[in-house]
Amino acid sequence: MFQLKNKDKKLLSYLMTVFNMILLVNIIWYLLTFLNTKQVIRLPIVAVLLTLKLATITRFFCLRKKITIPYDDIYNIILYSLSLILIIQINTQQGICYFTNIVFNVLIVMLPLAILYLLPKHLHTILFIALFIATDIISIVMYNTLSYRGTAVTWNDVFGVSTAANMLDGYKPIFTTDMLYSQAILVAMIGYMLLPYLTKNHASNAPKYKSNILVILITIASLFAFHDKILNTDISSYINGKCDTGIIQNLYHMFMVRDIKKPDNYENYLNEYKSYETITTSSSMKPDIIVIMNESFSDMEELQHLKLSNNPLENFDRICAYDSVKSGNTIVPYVGGLTCNTEFEILSGLSNIFFSYGYIPYMECIQNPFYNYVTYFNNIGYDTIAFHPFWSIGWNRSQVYDFVGFHKVIFGEELANMDRIEKWSGDAESNYLAFGDNYEYVRTFISDEQDYEIIKQELDTQSDKPKFIFNVTIQNHGSYRNYSGNPVSNNIKVLSDIEDKESMEQYINLIDLSDDAIADLIEYCSNRKKPTVVCILGDHIPGLQCNRGVGTLEYFKTPYLMYKNYNIPDQDITNEDFSTNYFMLKLLQFAGLPLDKTSEYLKTLNEEYPIIGINSGVYDKKGNKISDYENVLNKYLGLMYYRLFDSQ
Repeated sequence: MFQLKNKDKKLLSYLMTVFNMILLVNIIWYLLTFLNTKQVIRLPIVAVLLTLKLATITRFFCLRKKITIPYDDIYNIILYSLSLILIIQINTQQGICYFTNIVFNVLIVMLPLAILYLLPKHLHTILFIALFIATDIISIVMYNTLSYRGTAVTWNDVFGVSTAANMLDGYKPIFTTDMLYSQAILVAMIGYMLLPYLTKNHASNAPKYKSNILVILITIASLFAFHDKILNTDISSYINGKCDTGIIQNLYHMFMVRDIKKPDNYENYLNEYKSYETITTSSSMKPDIIVIMNESFSDMEELQHLKLSNNPLENFDRICAYDSVKSGNTIVPYVGGLTCNTEFEILSGLSNIFFSYGYIPYMECIQNPFYNYVTYFNNIGYDTIAFHPFWSIGWNRSQVYDFVGFHKVIFGEELANMDRIEKWSGDAESNYLAFGDNYEYVRTFISDEQDYEIIKQELDTQSDKPKFIFNVTIQNHGSYRNYSGNPVSNNIKVLSDIEDKESMEQYINLIDLSDDAIADLIEYCSNRKKPTVVCILGDHIPGLQCNRGVGTLEYFKTPYLMYKNYNIPDQDITNEDFSTNYFMLKLLQFAGLPLDKTSEYLKTLNEEYPIIGINSGVYDKKGNKISDYENVLNKYLGLMYYRLFDSQ
């Protein structure tokens, strides 16, 4: 058997160290250069694969000849950390802007990897391989989420997996050619991890407790030292799909910054907050009120400057021109998803702005009843009804609607006279006719026309009390291609040359159907003898690929209108834009209903800061964007803290 001399062993050991260092440098080089191109750069990625191959071959011989590799376990932890980050960044088509951000990302990943390295040799190898495979799959899912929804993945996408599962069948998975490089890296790294078994040098794979514990301590100390800097990272680029600080760092940021903290001077306002549930004025007018959050309802023709064969919002625009109608744009919290966060702002009068990106109040902090606008309507003698023609499991609505105080709640299960499900199992195609064949469906969802027919039935049901109906539609939910069920006729054509025209065309024709349903509902209400108010707004713009990477105020605008079939003498109706936390305030003013003290406070706040949005930003009455909004909104933060965390 061929024997190496000592000097040859040293040379091979040094060669291994050199290849290791070159490999780490190449990975860092790739991460830094990728940001400016948004595509896999051939030279750096080839350099990574080549040096990984050389390092693997050299390590094979070192292990085979039982040559000691200096600091092998420490190097492996760093290599595994960088490789995981590399796979994530390639699959999600993201780069990292600065070397310091790479360091932050590596530190965050290194800590759990170093802890895993303390486990017995066979166990930690299995777990490392499983972790790499899981990371590869999850990062591909993240890219698909970003592509279809237009916004980045959050921790709550895990908690909201049942909601997402309801619609999965309509989305065609995306696998880019660039992802082949990440698969090559994945295979190479698995081979690298298995080298001790291939060479039968199991001793090299045994945990080295002293060095691993040292790595853990250094990593913890470094994270502690840089913790504030990491948490002070501006993650707005990640929010809008243009991550330049590293996905791991941003997910860490969102995990650490969760519930809002008690603000300064909170006790000074506590008695005032407690009084905000009272109503200081009265009104004899108590109309029936309908608030409709229409799924993905937006004016894409204006937003994307599209050229269309016909106007999909012809009826909506006509109704907005009425003298008695208030209209404009609401500024919603998110793009392409998180409908429940728009709901939260409307029903509570509070804002998502003090939460971390992706935080879902419906699923994280609403655990008990609290004062909100449903409470307001209950207190002044209304029957309050919530209606969503889909499964009750989505976004924890079933529980939240009970906590906010609706007297009656109608989900898809109620339409089908079935018990509410606790766990959704199946595919989106099974949604078609799921609630009975006596309802009208568009694709696999109950249509807006059918939705509004059910609202009419509720309005026509005899009652001594006026009614407040809060409705979240489902017809226009994505995806916008390859859907089964009752197809959409593409009567309106997209004449512009845009990315994924097929999806945009189907979306535009869905909006056309919504437009017809809105016109029919308004006509019905105009003929009612009882005073009636109809308010319609979009919950967010659709998750289309052309909306990916958006970040301007325009992309958080959805159209709204407020219509009533009665007149209020000398009422000044002003069209305006405002964020959705003010929506119910504007509704009460439009309907001529008395304001509670919460609304009076919001009225004062709205006069100074008409737009307060977690992603759009805060704007004053002159249209200036306010960067240091924490100070000017400190009292508002206190109200949120009191309602959501203290009074419960």
